[in-house]
Amino acid sequence: MVRMELRSIHVNDTADRQYVTLVEKEGVEKEGVEAEGVEGRGVKKSAGEKAGGKPERSGKDGGRTLTIVIGWNEVQAVDRFVKGIPPPRPLTHELLASLLTASGAVLDRVDITELKEHTFYAVLRLTRADGSTVDVDARPSDALALATALSKPIFVAEAVIEAARDE
Repeated sequence: MVRMELRSIHVNDTADRQYVTLVEKEGVEKEGVEAEGVEGRGVKKSAGEKAGGKPERSGKDGGRTLTIVIGWNEVQAVDRFVKGIPPPRPLTHELLASLLTASGAVLDRVDITELKEHTFYAVLRLTRADGSTVDVDARPSDALALATALSKPIFVAEAVIEAARDE
């Protein structure tokens, strides 16, 4: 698994093609990292980037990137979390974060595990109140929004980065 962080958020006002771009976090071990999560600093919001499905070979800072198309609600949630703007009432991702906290579970990290037939797959890695761990299947868009909300790390399988480059 490769540690990645949010680099940019593409919001298209016509709501037809939203996406986020992750960039490989440099200077961090690949697996088992206890590091800080998603940070709002350095994340750019763009409206004019090309919405290509292939990741760049490397980002401006040298790390590999991965672009994931996500839905309007999820990109709005990520944007809101990065900016630290709370909604007047809890929306879906705020509710999920509150449910985790209320149940005593902790989101340890998000793993983007597979790319099959142009669809990414993700797992929420949780620790329950009793200390046991569980992986919960999730859409990457929801997983990324939750990781952003809770400032948790994002990991991507090496095979996913390679497969995305070939699509």
